[in-house]
Amino acid sequence: MTGLAERVGDRPLLTAADVRPSQPDFEVQSVLNPAAARVGDESVLLMRVAERPRTDVDPPADARTL
Repeated sequence: MTGLAERVGDRPLLTAADVRPSQPDFEVQSVLNPAAARVGDESVLLMRVAERPRTDVDPPADARTL
């Protein structure tokens, strides 16, 4: 390795299909800037996740909506 980081392969590390939504009534739209690093003897993943409410379910009656 010649620099701080090295890209491995052409495929993305993670896609939206690899990430579980934070709530049952949400869906993951995209995974942004995923990266992996080795810290000591552990592997660490870092990513931003874009979610939105699912369109195929109605929100609960007490849901806060805009």
